Amino acid sequence: MTAAIFTIVSRNYFGYAKALAQSVAASNGAAADFHILVVDPKDEAFARANPGCHITWVEDLQIPGFEGIAFKYDILELNTNVKPSFAKHLLKRYEKIIYLDPDIYVYGSLAPIFAALDDHPVVLTPHITAPIDDDRVPGEQELLRAGIYNLGFAAFNRAPAAVQLLDWWERRCLGLAYDEQSQGLFVDQKWMNFAPAFCDRLLVLKEPQYNVAYWNLHERRLTRQDGVYLVNDEKPLVFFHFSGLPAGGNETISKYQNRYTLTERTDLVAIFEAYRACLAANEQEEYARLPYGFGAFSNDVRITGLARRVASEACSEDLEANPFDARGRLYASLLRSGLIDASRKRADGGPTDRKPGGRTTRVGRSLMQLFFKVLLRLLGPERYFSLLRYLTSQVSARKQQFLIKRP
Repeated sequence: MTAAIFTIVSRNYFGYAKALAQSVAASNGAAADFHILVVDPKDEAFARANPGCHITWVEDLQIPGFEGIAFKYDILELNTNVKPSFAKHLLKRYEKIIYLDPDIYVYGSLAPIFAALDDHPVVLTPHITAPIDDDRVPGEQELLRAGIYNLGFAAFNRAPAAVQLLDWWERRCLGLAYDEQSQGLFVDQKWMNFAPAFCDRLLVLKEPQYNVAYWNLHERRLTRQDGVYLVNDEKPLVFFHFSGLPAGGNETISKYQNRYTLTERTDLVAIFEAYRACLAANEQEEYARLPYGFGAFSNDVRITGLARRVASEACSEDLEANPFDARGRLYASLLRSGLIDASRKRADGGPTDRKPGGRTTRVGRSLMQLFFKVLLRLLGPERYFSLLRYLTSQVSARKQQFLIKRP
């Protein structure tokens, strides 16, 4: 076999990976091997419980300094940022590879993409191919912060141009690929804005049947004809990206958008119902309860997002040892500094710092607004504006190194 398709998950998302694998097998047969990289400590019992899945554990990639990387990044960041490392690993064995996010479902042949890799070292898809002119989310400004290309899909061959791009991308992902859009960073994805400039003959795939998702629904509609989904009544759908799909079966298309509901987009109802049923059949609800292996110290105390960020800059030497050891200096420093809480144990299903779709409460917003009004009155408009510009440049938690107290 010269071609492979791969995805990356932690155990609590494994039902999505199984659904994707089934869709690839149903639509593409044995055209390519399917691989799953699992971003959790190696668990042979878990592998045995999922026979038939070609699993690679993240530690098998032998990334230098991996424990420190696993500590400084949260679950979303780590899952996305090992992407180029796994791609390079697979290209030692395969001539062509396609990455797909686990929340993608494949409905048509991927052969045209593999064929494109005969002439192009890299293939990417942009978030949108037509302007957005309403005031809904996401708009063009949100997509500028997230990146021009959606890295839920990417394809590579083993030509020198592709390998060189992957080498560069891997360095950026392992070193500086936080989810900090205010700082111009968004995990692995934002870095690939540079890809067309760095890689000659890179193909930007704009055809509407690829990577249909909430961000491009303003330009794409589905119809069904003879059992086949068509995009804009023309092209058979190849894959749909169910990014941000809520756990329940409500009218929400994605927790990251407010442009449409399923009531407004009746063309999507059937495909969403079928996908949710597929996730249920693959026991995703059960997998979601599994704890994230890099989410706590050895004594099961939860690692907070603030602790990860501050440690990444202020405790780089401690990250070179085992940063997860509750007997180590890093744990003592973070506990002394109030950046972790020994009474808070790890929750099932990964970290609990980020609450998807969560919003600041109305009371919280009112208090913050009052605080800034008082600042304006005290400072005056000129100094207040200067303060806002300074705060904007300092919002990264990584810049809060002064919080660390050594034991």
